[in-house]
Amino acid sequence: MPQLKVIIASAITTTLLAIVIKAAQRGRPAVVPESGNLVFRHHFFFRLIALTISVGAPIAITALYYVSPPKNESDILIAYLLFLGLGLPLLWETMWFSLVVGPDGLDCRSPWQGRQFIEWGDVKDLSFNRSMNWFVIRATGGRTFRVPAFVSAVSTFLHAFELALPPGKLRQARPGYVYVGRVFPGERYSD
Repeated sequence: MPQLKVIIASAITTTLLAIVIKAAQRGRPAVVPESGNLVFRHHFFFRLIALTISVGAPIAITALYYVSPPKNESDILIAYLLFLGLGLPLLWETMWFSLVVGPDGLDCRSPWQGRQFIEWGDVKDLSFNRSMNWFVIRATGGRTFRVPAFVSAVSTFLHAFELALPPGKLRQARPGYVYVGRVFPGERYSD
């Protein structure tokens, strides 16, 4: 019976994540009224899941500890470490990631790299990392910025790059176009 519970919990978790990723891909970027710049962030539901994992799960574990104490107290420590170890970096990423796309360039905010501004003229290329499912903006001076493929309105993000960069600078991002279901510039869907 315990294996059935694990299978059901895994199926529910996978389904919820798939729904969140689809919602994020169909989302819309925020628009800054004064400038018309596009603001790309993680979808609200994704941020909510990260908050739930990192804050809600330890609270639930604590409540379960009092209702039904475990036979082995190290199990509780392992559960805390698991949820905090996975949840806090996810929470950090979802809450602090931001990309503002404007006519002058990209205002990139990463919880891991801080803030940087990349002018359109400094963008060397856009590529896609298949193993990590993120787009990589490469700029002069060795600067990079990563945009997860499941960030809200990723198709609109790609469209902004199509308008600002020549197709040659997007060539390495073609696998990402396929991944998110967007036609690569100059190509057509084939039946």
